[in-house]
Order: sequence, then structure tokens, then C-alpha cells
Amino acid sequence: MALYYHVRYGADKGTRLFPHRYRDGKFRVRSKPGDRWIGAEEHELEAYLAGGYILRMSAKGHAPSGIAPHSIEGWQK
Repeated sequence: MALYYHVRYGADKGTRLFPHRYRDGKFRVRSKPGDRWIGAEEHELEAYLAGGYILRMSAKGHAPSGIAPHSIEGWQK
């Protein structure tokens, strides 16, 4: 799986973000802004995205950001 997002606006425009793996080895998703982040395994990410969950994504020098599934490339929408 090669999920990614290209930043479209601001100083980081053009930066490619990838799913952010936390120290516990999991990724973070949530159903809508304001909800708690849920730990997810890599093999679960596409199912969460299909369910409309937001995924935290980052790049070197770019803090993790919540990205909506319709903006994420590299998965079957």
C-alpha cells in the first residue's frame, strides 16, 4: 500500500505526506474532527478510509495532519 497526499496550499505546497506511524507502531484515524484519535494497524487503513475516517499523515519536517480520505491517493476509493 502506498498512501500519500500532496499538500496543496501554503508554505509546504507540493510536499508529499505519508501515513504517520507512532512510537507504538500504529497509525491514527478518527471519524470526524473533534473525535478522539484511534490506533490502527497498517492492514486496517484502507477499511477506515472507505468508512470516511480521517488519517494522520506527515513528512520529514512536517508535523502530522489529519487528511480526509477523498484527498488521499494510492487506495481504491
